[in-house]
Amino acid sequence: MNDFLMQMEKSLKHMSPEEKQEILADYAEHFEIGEEAGKTQEQIAAELGEPKELAKMYAAIGAVQKAHKTKGVKDTLGMIGAIISYKIGGGLVMAALYFTAVCMMLIFFSTAVGLAAGGVGAASLAAVEFVKGYTLYGALAVFTGVVLAAGGILGFIGSIKLWKLTVGNLSYVAQRIMNRKRVAANESYNTQR
Repeated sequence: MNDFLMQMEKSLKHMSPEEKQEILADYAEHFEIGEEAGKTQEQIAAELGEPKELAKMYAAIGAVQKAHKTKGVKDTLGMIGAIISYKIGGGLVMAALYFTAVCMMLIFFSTAVGLAAGGVGAASLAAVEFVKGYTLYGALAVFTGVVLAAGGILGFIGSIKLWKLTVGNLSYVAQRIMNRKRVAANESYNTQR
């Protein structure tokens, strides 16, 4: 039991002390129940699985929950890495979905920035046209600048909202996959007992 729990504790290095203690207490309880049932510590450890793989599962679950909560880019990328590291079913699919979403969002953000920059450029052109005395061209450039800048600002705001919606839903899907994986692991252990 001690060897199993020590390996598990070393492998849970990226978790908070509270999370570590909760997980370790749960596995210590598995050992106590197994020993009461007459099993050896080696049998119980074999039934539970490899401590490093179990730690990867908990790290992936924690990363998914954090990404779902914050919806931030850093946490999302951390979640993708944890999912791929754990090799959960659909992990590569989730990574592909996230990278597709990130690429699409970069396109939307770039478009919004381009529109806003076009608005600034049109405003500069308007100033030049007014200085030259071409009032009609200057007014047309002002109108174009306002439309482009407004489109850029609205596009940027919309992109931010779309990012939160996309990341929120994809992390929800990943969270459901991880919960199913955890339930399957617990059911597998319970049927072996």
